[in-house]
Amino acid sequence: MPENILVRQYGDEYINKMSIDFAIDGIYREALRKEKIMPVAQAEIKEIISESPLKFKIHIEVFPTIEIDSKYRKIKLKKQKITVSAAEVKTALEQIETKFTKFEETTSKTAKAKM
Repeated sequence: MPENILVRQYGDEYINKMSIDFAIDGIYREALRKEKIMPVAQAEIKEIISESPLKFKIHIEVFPTIEIDSKYRKIKLKKQKITVSAAEVKTALEQIETKFTKFEETTSKTAKAKM
């Protein structure tokens, strides 16, 4: 589309804003890739300092860096074996069945269960 038609239809301000947004998105993605940054949430543009050359401040939330002491590998845990009887399983299933059963009145002569 010719530039003069774009300007007439959308206006200089809108085109300028869209161009800046497009440029910021590209620069932002490249910076994340180059610096190996994994953001937690979407970045927030804090300030556009200048448009030519384009300079801006952006806020990025990242996961914290955590250092774990190598001694954690020496921690020993005891597994607790749990046995469940068939009667306990049956009782638990009956409780679930009772909890989630819903009865509805109907005026029709025959009623079908909704599953």
